Amino acid sequence: MINNETLIGRGRIAEVFTWGDAQVVKLFYAGQALDWIKEEARISRLVYETGVATPAVGDVIEVEGRHGIIYERVHGSSMLTDMSSKPWKVFQSAKMLAKLHASMHEKKVTSLPSQRQNLQHSIQSIPSLTNQKKEAILSVLDNLPDDHVLCHGDFHPDNVVVSADGAMVIDWTTASQGNPLADAARTSLILQMGELPPSAPILVQWMTRIGRSLFHQAYLRYYFQYHRDGAQEFARWQLPMAAARLSDGIVEEQVQLLSLIDTLLNNPAVEV
Repeated sequence: MINNETLIGRGRIAEVFTWGDAQVVKLFYAGQALDWIKEEARISRLVYETGVATPAVGDVIEVEGRHGIIYERVHGSSMLTDMSSKPWKVFQSAKMLAKLHASMHEKKVTSLPSQRQNLQHSIQSIPSLTNQKKEAILSVLDNLPDDHVLCHGDFHPDNVVVSADGAMVIDWTTASQGNPLADAARTSLILQMGELPPSAPILVQWMTRIGRSLFHQAYLRYYFQYHRDGAQEFARWQLPMAAARLSDGIVEEQVQLLSLIDTLLNNPAVEV
């Protein structure tokens, strides 16, 4: 606890504490580079300026030897927690997630990192893939269309806060400018196999396993109501996005991702 503030969230790279009545501080664990934290603050400000529903951004500060970012406080719970306590809302939540994602993808941006360059770097850095597989995956990526829309890069129910005033998207660490269907493919992978943070309550973990497939299929169905002609291109994005996800080094996902990558390399037309 810092200065009598309350811990309200914990993730893989940071903790979130209350900061007075109207703000929170996202306090990064020791060892996170200050330049990287400042870049997240810069990106978060740019995203806020697009008009996307996301908290306002304050200063980068230092507390007890750790660096953090001040954000507007949103009084609510994550969509994941909300669904876990109200499982009958799974389809309503999937529709909300898809609508938020499609709305985000209407925003053109020019000052964010390049999604394509990030993907290329991630794929090239994977030690568990042979050079031959990397070249094949990069060749697929080279033939996919680029774009300059706002992409979150880690969009899933635990990064959406649902309050009485509506839903807000948080955690823009991986935001980029790129192709919306690549971003949707990334979300699809996370919904299928993403691991919850270690701090997630047992009930949340249990409900996630039960409702994962239903929620994933509903999200895709609703998303493609907004991108009606995108299903074929979306399928082509699955291979490079699976490889890029592998570079995140999440041990629990490695076997499943490697199997998916082999399946897609051998038969790119397969839908997963």
